[in-house]
Amino acid sequence: MPPVEIGIYQRLKQDPSVSSYVQGRIFGSKAPKNATLPMIVWTVVLTDDSSTHMQGASGYRKKRFQFDSYARKYIDSVKTSDAIRALFEQFAGTLPDGSAVNGCIIIRDMDFPYEPGESGYVHRHLLEVDVMYTETFLPFVAPNSIFPVDDDSEMDDEGQP
Repeated sequence: MPPVEIGIYQRLKQDPSVSSYVQGRIFGSKAPKNATLPMIVWTVVLTDDSSTHMQGASGYRKKRFQFDSYARKYIDSVKTSDAIRALFEQFAGTLPDGSAVNGCIIIRDMDFPYEPGESGYVHRHLLEVDVMYTETFLPFVAPNSIFPVDDDSEMDDEGQP
């Protein structure tokens, strides 16, 4: 199964509301230098693998995604962020890549002070979303600790000849 990041990216890219604001300018981790605005830059800022049990990892994970919406006008950064919020708020289901999402929770929604850009100011709106999902993985199978013993051999209590 591909990482959940691929499904999150595809969901953003395929949504008509998000696309109407950024026309496909959605970047993971960092934007290219001199990128056209408005745009979205997303990053994973936290991964929680706390759901383990005696048999090992359960496959249940939580990742916190940070979506930064950049625009020349303040209201455009807010509208872009609101479109992302609508896409993930209360979402549970299957992402385009096949990843199973158990649920999403909006953690933070806030403005940042405008930043000087090459020709004017750039406004940034931050949205953090926790995505809970089940990661499919191959289970770990412990080596068989029981060795076949030839009936004719003598073994001590430790299983040694």
